[in-house]
Amino acid sequence: MQTSQPNNTETMTDPVIKKMHNHVHWAKDIQQKGLNILITDDDPMSRTVLSGFIAQSGAKAHEVDNGQAAVEYCQSNPVDLVLMDLDMPKMNGFDATHEIKRIKDQFIPVIVVTTYEDETILTKAQAYGADDIVSKPVSHELLLSKINAMIRLKYLYDREKSLVLHLEQKIKERDIANHRLLKMHNDLKRLVEIKTNQLRQKDIELLEMDRITSLYSLAGGMAHEINNPLGFIKSSLDNLKKLVMGQWNDTHNLQDFEKAIRMIMRMDKGVKRIVNIINILKDLSNVSRARHGPLDVNNSIRNAIEVVHSDESNYDIQMALGKIPPINSSPEEINLCLMNIITNARDAVAEKESGIISIKSFYYADNQTIVIQITDNGIGMPEKIMPRVFDPFFTTKPVGKGTGVGLTLAERIVKRHDGHIYLTSKEGQGTTVTVVLPV
Repeated sequence: MQTSQPNNTETMTDPVIKKMHNHVHWAKDIQQKGLNILITDDDPMSRTVLSGFIAQSGAKAHEVDNGQAAVEYCQSNPVDLVLMDLDMPKMNGFDATHEIKRIKDQFIPVIVVTTYEDETILTKAQAYGADDIVSKPVSHELLLSKINAMIRLKYLYDREKSLVLHLEQKIKERDIANHRLLKMHNDLKRLVEIKTNQLRQKDIELLEMDRITSLYSLAGGMAHEINNPLGFIKSSLDNLKKLVMGQWNDTHNLQDFEKAIRMIMRMDKGVKRIVNIINILKDLSNVSRARHGPLDVNNSIRNAIEVVHSDESNYDIQMALGKIPPINSSPEEINLCLMNIITNARDAVAEKESGIISIKSFYYADNQTIVIQITDNGIGMPEKIMPRVFDPFFTTKPVGKGTGVGLTLAERIVKRHDGHIYLTSKEGQGTTVTVVLPV
């Protein structure tokens, strides 16, 4: 005899089997979560029935007989859901529900279980905070479905609360980290500024004190040593000039007389040049104490040429000095700047048969700046070393011929005047240095 197998589809459509399946599914939801359900009812029989049913479904049932006890229990114990009667001594279900809903940082679902069917009373229960209502006598299937719905709602609330707390903690940690980073950034910024200023000051001191102090000291010493005999020479020349001009007689050869006069005039010119050089050297020795004021840059150009260039030089200087307004500076600083640039140009054309140094000055009224351009047709420089020309102690000259601080000092002086300095050069063709200074 053939045995027929049960049809699952037919079995699931049977109302009784379907109800049993749903009942088991709801009970499984409760059991899996290990829930704590508080039963609040002054009727012992109702508590016993509800408690037994909850216990069979796998949850933990706790019982109290009045609203006040329910509130106190919820305040001191973990509770996942409350089944609340309305008509009880000490504190009724309305007030108890309201107090439970006021417990801070908790969401405890409250299902009212009551015999009342009056719409007004049921509406009042919801107004006091009840999440759902079940009428007595209780349908176990309906109660379980409502409990599961409330538990899912509580799960979502707790999950959202946990996420919010987690996010708040992360935000707090981020804010603390940002505050620390900002403080570290500000501290590092201040430290960098302090160290930068210190390094800049040390750089200036090392460059202008250690290297240039020797030059200033030499200039001051030369001025002092030369000045004394120079006074005697100047005085003697004056006397000699008066003697020759007043006492020369016809017995002397006229050509000798003219020759003597020319010699005296050359000596006088040379002395004047020495005096001018000494005055400039004196100024250079006091550059650290220089005072700023209106300065004629064209005059500074002439002074620099007076020191660097001599009649015996094997190169020519061509000047095209335009009409320019004075700038606010000290002659000591600008003279030193120009002397270093012109000295480099002089050294660059030293080996040429027809060396030329061209010096121009002009004024741009539109942007209120003056421009000094010094060009030589000397040996020039290769392109690869151009980025280093303003570096301290960098020089292309042979050992002993240059210190490598001339252009560095020139650049620093120009920058102290809020100006700019540019250098272009082509190997074998020459170099141009352009200085731009604000008026």
